[in-house]
Amino acid sequence: MKNIIKYVVECDSMYGMVCIICTFVCFYISIRFVVPYLYKCLCKICNTIITYKDIRTKTEVGNVSIEANLHR
Repeated sequence: MKNIIKYVVECDSMYGMVCIICTFVCFYISIRFVVPYLYKCLCKICNTIITYKDIRTKTEVGNVSIEANLHR
């Protein structure tokens, strides 16, 4: 990134400076808004998978019967 900025400044290219500024703005927006949103969504998904109150299951195969109780 340092070389790109140095090249743009040395060449006096207005188009290059606009591209660099737009890149910085995009990085700022993604870090400031998108990453926290993704983090909240990920936490919400993990909490829905983990959160349960009381689950009872019963399985029968032939003569064998298995019961399980999950509490949290």
